[in-house]
Amino acid sequence: IFDVGANRGQSIERFLNINKNLIIHAFEPNPDEYKSLIKKFSINKNIYLNNIGVSENKESMDLNVTINSGNSSFYNIKKDTDWIKIRSKQFKTNQYDFIKEKIKVKCDTLDNYCYENKINQIELLKIDTQGFEDKVLSGASNLINNKKIEFIELEIMLDEVYEKTMSFHEIETKLQNKYKLYGIDYQGFKNLSEGYMFALDALYVKK
Repeated sequence: IFDVGANRGQSIERFLNINKNLIIHAFEPNPDEYKSLIKKFSINKNIYLNNIGVSENKESMDLNVTINSGNSSFYNIKKDTDWIKIRSKQFKTNQYDFIKEKIKVKCDTLDNYCYENKINQIELLKIDTQGFEDKVLSGASNLINNKKIEFIELEIMLDEVYEKTMSFHEIETKLQNKYKLYGIDYQGFKNLSEGYMFALDALYVKK
C-alpha cells in the first residue's frame, strides 16, 4: 500500500486494522508530522516512512504549513471564503495567519520511487494531498498506463479552499481510461449549498 499524504498516520492505522502484516510506503513532507510518524510506526519493519512530497517531477517545492497540519498544501489557501473564515475561528486565528510558515521540501515521483526501490505492483494507492492529487497521478503515469496499481483512493476537493479547484475531469484524464470509478464517500456536505466545504473520497479500480 502507498499512503501519499500520511499526515499523522490516520490511514496507516486504518490499513493496519484491516491487516497488520501489510507492507506500507508512507510519504509525508511536513517534518513535524514525519517525526510523529517515526514515533508511532518506526518499530514496524513493514512500514517505510519517507519525509518527502510526491509530485509530477523530482524537485524541491514550497509547502504551505497550516495551523491545522492536515490542511497543509503546495497550493496557497484562497482568502475570503466561508471555509477559511470558519476554519480560522475554529483554530483561534485569522485567515491571514492560518498558514503559519512556508518550508522548502524535496519531492519525487511515484514512478521514480518504484523504479529505485524495485516495486512492480501497488495494491492500493491512497492520495490525500489537499488539491495536489492530479500532480501525484502525473508522476505515476508509467504505473497507471501499465496498470501496476490495483486500486486508487483519493480525495477530490470540489470547493474553493485552495487557489486551484479540483474536478473529476482532471482526475479521470490522468487515469487514461485505464481505471473506472468504483465508489464515493462524501466528507460531510454533499453540495456547496449545504455548507462551506464540498469534498469527497473517490475509489477507482483497474479495468
